[in-house]
Amino acid sequence: MVSYNGVKMTSATFLTNGPIEWASSRYRGYWIADCRPDWHAIQLKGQVEIPESDYYVIIKEAPLNLIEQLKGMSKRIYWDVCDPVHWFSPDAASAMALLVDGIVASNPALAQDISGWSGVPTVCIPDRLDMEHYDRQRAHTDAEPIRYIWFGAAQNRSALYGAYAILERLKASGYKIELTIMDDRPDMSLHYGPSCPVYMKRWTLQDEVEVLSNHDIALLPKYPGTWGQVKSNNKMLSAWACGLPVDDAEDYRKSLDLAAVIDFRHNDSQIGLDLVRDKYNIEQSAVEWEAIFS
Repeated sequence: MVSYNGVKMTSATFLTNGPIEWASSRYRGYWIADCRPDWHAIQLKGQVEIPESDYYVIIKEAPLNLIEQLKGMSKRIYWDVCDPVHWFSPDAASAMALLVDGIVASNPALAQDISGWSGVPTVCIPDRLDMEHYDRQRAHTDAEPIRYIWFGAAQNRSALYGAYAILERLKASGYKIELTIMDDRPDMSLHYGPSCPVYMKRWTLQDEVEVLSNHDIALLPKYPGTWGQVKSNNKMLSAWACGLPVDDAEDYRKSLDLAAVIDFRHNDSQIGLDLVRDKYNIEQSAVEWEAIFS
């Protein structure tokens, strides 16, 4: 054990499926592990050496034989989920639920869904941000054209389709607008899109904050269907942390106000930034994990 602020600490390892560039690995593993001196985040890839720890957190999934091995060593293991994997791989998910000591989910709706399916009480620890990463925010001034940005994984671009009507309506009302799509497939053009200029940008963790804070409005419609109901709000949090207001394309009156009124953009983004700083700082997630480990 080590001490943190004079308190004896147990060690913990967060086992991720991907590098820090993956949202699930970053929000649910690496950034949390950085909060404590004896916590680690390790990507399960190849012949990786797993540190000796008191607690292990499986983010998304891990080989069942690894979990069984850790259980055989009397380790406490928690399963952290950020997508409804039990919808698509129920047998594997059921085996996971039986092996682990508890389940944690990234949002209340997902926690309720997986708890109802598995019968295992599920705790919600929301995605939160390392605010040191978000080192600049948008300074809102009179802008023409108004620059919108959508960002995420390319397979989620379908969420944008419902927002195109908002952009077209604003354009028809005389507003000059542009849209940037920042994801992992800038080489893949849109099969259907708005008539305003559209620019493609590759997402990188190093460039994320600079690119976002150079836009005026984050265009982030909800993911369609029932899956969208159990999605995290982490993209909204990232936009707010960069000083951007969020247009979810569900209320044209709000979309119009964001496009037309600089003060509305500024005030809306400030409310979001204050919320992130107050409720979504990564240190809060570390404290909640400590409560689970205790």
